[in-house]
Amino acid sequence: MQNCINSIQNQTYSNFEIIVVDDESTDNSLELVKKLEDKDKRIKVISKSHSGVSMTRNLGIQNATGDYIVFVDADDEIKSSYLAELIKYKKYDLVVSGLIKRYIDKKIIKKKN
Repeated sequence: MQNCINSIQNQTYSNFEIIVVDDESTDNSLELVKKLEDKDKRIKVISKSHSGVSMTRNLGIQNATGDYIVFVDADDEIKSSYLAELIKYKKYDLVVSGLIKRYIDKKIIKKKN
């Protein structure tokens, strides 16, 4: 999760908020993200009781203040130009990005545009 949030914080496009919805995590991720929230005003942490991915995402949407929404899962990392590339398509109602699947050794195993 740390790598995920770091990859979002390090975007070349900087006008965004990070909404982290903790759905009763069982590791130390809530404490870690609360420390990040104290250091970065763009991060907003919401804790809730376990209710599944759809309700969790809906809660994030309800608390968003921006015009656009991007979903990034805790085990994902995004490249530093990700948001800058997506904002180019803001005239569309929906944009679906590609993906790169990697092993821990960073070897690319699947790339889809």
